[in-house]
Amino acid sequence: MVALVYERFDRYAIFTMNRPEQLNAQNLAFWHELAEAVDEFNRDPDMRAGILTGAGRAFSAGRDLKEVAARAHDGLPAVGVPEAAREMLSRSPKPFIAAVNGLAVGGGMERALDCDIRLAAPEAYFCLPEPIHGLVAPLATHHLITAIPSGTALWLLLAGERLAAARAREVGLVQEVVARDHLIERCVELARQIALASPVAIAVTKRAALHARGGSLDAARRVVEEASGRLAADRDRRVAAFAAAHDGRGRRGQPGEGDQSVTSQ
Repeated sequence: MVALVYERFDRYAIFTMNRPEQLNAQNLAFWHELAEAVDEFNRDPDMRAGILTGAGRAFSAGRDLKEVAARAHDGLPAVGVPEAAREMLSRSPKPFIAAVNGLAVGGGMERALDCDIRLAAPEAYFCLPEPIHGLVAPLATHHLITAIPSGTALWLLLAGERLAAARAREVGLVQEVVARDHLIERCVELARQIALASPVAIAVTKRAALHARGGSLDAARRVVEEASGRLAADRDRRVAAFAAAHDGRGRRGQPGEGDQSVTSQ
């Protein structure tokens, strides 16, 4: 099974994270497939807007921790998000719409933040549990502080609290809350509306808006990189404990409550 399904339609495309049994946890195969699909999308003059969503009941539970733990067990080095994949949606000249159909945890929430517009189903929620597992979410740290009130952003970043779709709409993280059965339909409507505009005007507008948002994502990354040694030691200990505690799907808590996710980029 492919980890990502890329479908082209009339002037828009849908990117579907396709590991429903793993709550669309993001493994290395997913990252390579997403990078290839986005590159193809960017080079296709007929494509004007993209929609990112998840198969099944989840948007994405974030990075596949079991893959991370397995590599560590085998003595293999940890592998981060490929450089070509970093912020690939927000850096695309074409707009991306997140259709958040369910939980968006850790790296799943960062994928939604990497999109330009976010629509969510009423049952969707957002959560960043990274600090609990000795990790940092640099993309979320940058994007949240510039997108929503700082107190709410830090409440999510530091306490790992859940943000329900309705509350996400109130603070501006989500632009619309749409019934799950109509979520993709509404996103397609927006994509087609965007496709009517000048692609040059859209690309320039998006680029200008990103610059106007202020701050430096690179600076945020440097802060994390400078603490990489301390973070790595603490992360390895916590990841191993997490994987051991969740050996067997659903042994602890309800399946899907973020049990596939702990990391972001």
